[in-house]
Amino acid sequence: MIGVTVTGVDKVTKNLRGARAGTGPATARGVRMGVAIVERALKMEMTKKGEMDAFWGKQGAGDDGLAVRTGRTRASVTGAQFRSGDTYVGVVGSKEKHLKDHEDGATLQGTSPAGYHRIPTAAAKTPAGVDRNAGRSIRNIPGAFLFTSKAGNLWAAMRNNAGPLVLLYMLVKSITLRPRKIFARVRREQQAPVVEALRSQVSIVVAQANR
Repeated sequence: MIGVTVTGVDKVTKNLRGARAGTGPATARGVRMGVAIVERALKMEMTKKGEMDAFWGKQGAGDDGLAVRTGRTRASVTGAQFRSGDTYVGVVGSKEKHLKDHEDGATLQGTSPAGYHRIPTAAAKTPAGVDRNAGRSIRNIPGAFLFTSKAGNLWAAMRNNAGPLVLLYMLVKSITLRPRKIFARVRREQQAPVVEALRSQVSIVVAQANR
């Protein structure tokens, strides 16, 4: 016969109860930290430096991130967490629909009454790359007029005091956005830090319960 003696059962049971009681709050903290990690990484992807062009002015980012113009898109990215039973969920996203177009790529048809998109040149942009006449029709821009170039492109332009022609916008029927996969890339790259944040919080609770 082999006899087995177990000591400290009461202490182990107490420790397990303590760890179990603290696991929920620790998981919530870990999820909250994970949400913050992902939100910060996404916003960094939307804080890229835009490329400059002498004719077109400030352009988008050269890599797969997004350049800052007004900052509204970046500010729209927010995180939240909630609990459903024993499940803790963290989410990070944005209500800006155009972010899905940047994520997956899209061909966008013109939105003007005549079915055109207008692409501003440097002359029609602020230094940050924002259309100076956003929300304003071309017909309401003093001195602006439309013409078709020899290459067949439709342009909006103006002349200042009979000076040289200033090109303001090229008008096109559609524009194509390439897929940037920002959300997919951040999810992949930040998976390990998020898991580590959760693990560290639960480990603290277990360690405290076994002191």
